[in-house]
Amino acid sequence: MQTINMGSTLTATYTFPADVWLKFVCTVTDNVSGSPWVTTVYIVAQGYYWNAYLAQFNATNCGCQGNNCNLEKSQLSLQAALRFNLAGLAGAASANACIIMANYWVNQNIVSQLM
Repeated sequence: MQTINMGSTLTATYTFPADVWLKFVCTVTDNVSGSPWVTTVYIVAQGYYWNAYLAQFNATNCGCQGNNCNLEKSQLSLQAALRFNLAGLAGAASANACIIMANYWVNQNIVSQLM
């Protein structure tokens, strides 16, 4: 856990080694009343996923002649991660597991399925 004083630093940059489920807690204290306002934000990091997806999609005929089954499975896993994320803390473990699986599927060798 890291605390950032937004009074002196308005931005923070983080580098993640992999896509994961993240929780951010923002606490703002009013200088006049001194009472804090707290909000929590849950995020499924997807940067690595989309980089791999686009590379795989472009390398496998962009779905023009057949569908890459692994890309389809990766999309289903990503959508599951995003849906579990809506549950907040209760869905954290499932959201994290699903984004990990999405990255697993998107980085596998292609398995083409002709329609």
